[in-house]
Amino acid sequence: MEKIVASGKNLQAALAQGMEKLCATENEIEYNVLHAGGLFRQCKVEVWKKQTEGDKYQEFLQTVLTKAGFDAQVEKTAENDAKVELNVVCEKSGDIIGHRGDTLEALRFLTAISLKGEESTKQVIVDCNNYREKRVATLEKLAKNLEKKAVRTGRKIRLEPMNAYERRIIHTALKDSQEVETFSEGAEPFRYIVIQNKNFKKHGGKPYHNEKKADPTEKNVAPVTVTEEATAQEDRPKRKQLNFVYRTKTKRRF
Repeated sequence: MEKIVASGKNLQAALAQGMEKLCATENEIEYNVLHAGGLFRQCKVEVWKKQTEGDKYQEFLQTVLTKAGFDAQVEKTAENDAKVELNVVCEKSGDIIGHRGDTLEALRFLTAISLKGEESTKQVIVDCNNYREKRVATLEKLAKNLEKKAVRTGRKIRLEPMNAYERRIIHTALKDSQEVETFSEGAEPFRYIVIQNKNFKKHGGKPYHNEKKADPTEKNVAPVTVTEEATAQEDRPKRKQLNFVYRTKTKRRF
């Protein structure tokens, strides 16, 4: 947090100088009076910008990474009423990202609950060297491939456990699908997504194969009924039955 010292003939003049240096408005700053001034002395104040929720999240995450021994810099890339986006910039990002983003998700969770004593409704997103952007593209491609598989086989497809952020990506990618539906099962942290063919319910919960069955009428052959089949068997000539007699050789007398 940047703090500057400003001075002026009175408090208002000193604050005006400080706001000009910080490029901030009166509602965006906080200050501390160092000297009230007097007849021959100017008023001095220490001025700094108010910390937003995003600034507090950024400071917390930077402290955690520094104490953990990482040579990384945390940047606040975006902040609005709904969410805060932070990006970690470092050369060796593998240890921060972890296996399939597990460590990065843990850092995000710790950062999100760091303001537990304060009211916060913003979503916190933590990225590292644009890893999440690449992960989103990978998950969207996976969702489309599994959609085709679910349509082809008619079976339920269960994905591996994912965090809420990644599950949301899968749900969003397939929300407009006319062939499949998605839902989550299991309990955290082992909650996973199920992709199901919409025809699954129409067939009593049994696997449905989206394949066209052969139609006997297509070959200009009328279906064979039970009566016609029985009549056809009666018209066939009866085969002669052969009776075989097996005889054993008589035992020799010694």
